[in-house]
Amino acid sequence: NLTCEIPDENWFQKPAPFGSDVGIDPGMKTIMTTSDGVAHSRENITKRYAESIAVFRLEGEDVTEQAFEDFLPEEMTLRQIPSRLKIGDRILQVQVTTVRSGGLVESLLFSIIDATNLEKAERENTRHKVLVRLLREIEAFRNFLDETRSRLELSRKLIRAGEQLKVRSELHTIKGNTAAFDLLDIAALIHNIEDHATIGIESIDLIDKEFELFLQENHEILQISFVGENQDNTLTIDQKNLDDIVVRIRETLSTDEIRTTVNDWVADMRYKQARILIGALPEYGERLASRFEKEVAIQVEGADTRMDPDVMRPIMHSLIHLVRNSIDHGLESPAERRDMGKASKGMITISCETDAEHWVVHFVDDGRGINVGRVVQKALDNGQITPEALADMSYEQKISLIFLSGISTSDNVTDISGRGVGMSAVHQAVQDAGGQLTIQSLEGRGTTIRVSIPRIREPAYRLAS
Repeated sequence: NLTCEIPDENWFQKPAPFGSDVGIDPGMKTIMTTSDGVAHSRENITKRYAESIAVFRLEGEDVTEQAFEDFLPEEMTLRQIPSRLKIGDRILQVQVTTVRSGGLVESLLFSIIDATNLEKAERENTRHKVLVRLLREIEAFRNFLDETRSRLELSRKLIRAGEQLKVRSELHTIKGNTAAFDLLDIAALIHNIEDHATIGIESIDLIDKEFELFLQENHEILQISFVGENQDNTLTIDQKNLDDIVVRIRETLSTDEIRTTVNDWVADMRYKQARILIGALPEYGERLASRFEKEVAIQVEGADTRMDPDVMRPIMHSLIHLVRNSIDHGLESPAERRDMGKASKGMITISCETDAEHWVVHFVDDGRGINVGRVVQKALDNGQITPEALADMSYEQKISLIFLSGISTSDNVTDISGRGVGMSAVHQAVQDAGGQLTIQSLEGRGTTIRVSIPRIREPAYRLAS
């Protein structure tokens, strides 16, 4: 028995979303009733639903037969039946429940709803929410677009040079930050491209085109283009900074010292606050945690620290990998944390600071820590180290293996982690900036990663001698 419930008897007067030359398997009793109990003919069911029901056959095995056999748990069996069908330009939502008599499954009730307009409205609502977020973080979004354009161009050069691992590292970083700004369709496209055995320039061009199309479609609101620099060239000087340079000049004795002081001050004015370079990362991380049914707070300390965007933007954008890994398999579920005597809400802290020589970023979480033995075993399995080399390695060297390409403590590849690319992307970004990267981790206590990047004091504007 296939019993379908429809909204009203007038529903049959609407155009069928598929042809009427399809049928229902022989021996299947087909009954359709409206909410007022009116029964409709086999012909009507054939016309309206036969193609939908045909979709329920998965790989040659009739899922409905499994439901009548009642061998597996009901929820597990019914979950195999598609809950969403696209027929022509219409979207149907399907809910299936069993009708039992004497404990046995007598029939299946299919409730089918035309959700086309609902899904269209939901997509439009999602689009509006995304645009509001982007407007709220508009300067960070501009930074992200400029960085992304640079990474895509670098990816083309790497493809020509045959550097596929580095290409994947660049795309993985782009994907993470794209998702952070809720451009989920583009992030999904990049995720699919990552599955390609070899990534070609045509794939990079496709990503480029998708960004361009998104910005064209929303140009009236965002006023941003994917061609050319998106940086706001306006320098904002607050009163405190102005007072500071006045005092420093008054206390300076020689002309050379004044020139040096002003040059340094102009360089500082070109710098961006860390919060702008970090962008939407904290908000994204907390939304991601909800997806994994985890409670996580992300705190940024030293958000006003001023950094050279040309040097630090790639570093700050690579932090997306640390956040995603931490939330996916670093931080425990609320129940696990309570069992371990921890607060149910996990904590991620990103702190930024500077001195005369370096910019320093600390990433700290209070999760389960890194299983160093598992990291070592992955490196051995991948042939990246030998047992002989392992025997001479210190603890610090062993845990640093996490930064090798292809090393992941996750067994499954998802859109979030598991490819073994993210941590190596962080390491590559730090190396490219001439910095240092250290990691400490205690199982059950958490992980701390320290990034130190040398400051390059070469201002874009220099007073003439």
